Amino acid sequence: MVPNVRDSLGLANVLRMIQDNVGRPPTGPISEYLKHAKLSKPPSYDGKDDDTEFNVWLLKLLSFCRQLNLTGPDYDGNRMDVLSSSLAGDAAAWHFQTVQSPFRTQTYWTFEEIVVALYKRFILTDAYQQASFEFQKV
Repeated sequence: MVPNVRDSLGLANVLRMIQDNVGRPPTGPISEYLKHAKLSKPPSYDGKDDDTEFNVWLLKLLSFCRQLNLTGPDYDGNRMDVLSSSLAGDAAAWHFQTVQSPFRTQTYWTFEEIVVALYKRFILTDAYQQASFEFQKV
């Protein structure tokens, strides 16, 4: 089976965003001002089939984690907690059934695996292929 454009380009983009933002261990302690500042929690993702909306949500989630120094492999569990609290609607239901439920089929998950599975489950419209079709019409 040949992977579609969504799986090759879309997932590569998602994985690159994760690596670029939270892939490396923290370089130092949390900035002093962040200990007293009230950070806005990341927006919720509800499972809408919109590649751009998913990527904007993910980037804001990753930025939030980066600000709190939840970077590198040691903080994977913390990032999963932040991710869990930033899901709503169908995405939250999917997360419970697939990742948290006692009846789940996969026992252990990583942050990256959850993000990839969310993308594969909810981003069904191939935005890259759709853009290519629209460009060819011109």
